[in-house]
Amino acid sequence: MEEAKNRVEQESKGICHPGLLSQFACEKQGCILLKSLADRILARHRRSRLRLSSGLIVSVLVARSVRAWKETLRWQIDPVQHESKFTTLLARLDASNCSILDLHVFPNIDRQKRFHISLNDSWLNRGKGLSDLSRLCEVVARVRLTQRSNGRESHWRV
Repeated sequence: MEEAKNRVEQESKGICHPGLLSQFACEKQGCILLKSLADRILARHRRSRLRLSSGLIVSVLVARSVRAWKETLRWQIDPVQHESKFTTLLARLDASNCSILDLHVFPNIDRQKRFHISLNDSWLNRGKGLSDLSRLCEVVARVRLTQRSNGRESHWRV
């Protein structure tokens, strides 16, 4: 009973539990889960985080697409200062901001203020692309291990 009460309290703070992830094992369903997180963030301006089975909290950032000029798209990233040291799952939305374009896992967010990136921006090399949401825990572990073994930020080819 106490555990259920604690889970309800955490969910009210925007922390999602791995039980939710295990129900969404395939990529398409995982994107539906993330889309619902994106909708919740965009609609309610609340922060969402995932708590993995290891206890690690992963910050979730949703990057909306914005038109920079004519047909040129950029993705707007709004870092959350008190979550910048967390491992972060970045979901970039498509041109219509209706579905998820791609996912990336970063060891942390190295910027304090809003910034914009292009489709193949070199900043994305700081993280690891995630094509299959069922591999989230594995990719998070790899990103964290690489960061620790390097003693600095990791750089990945996407």
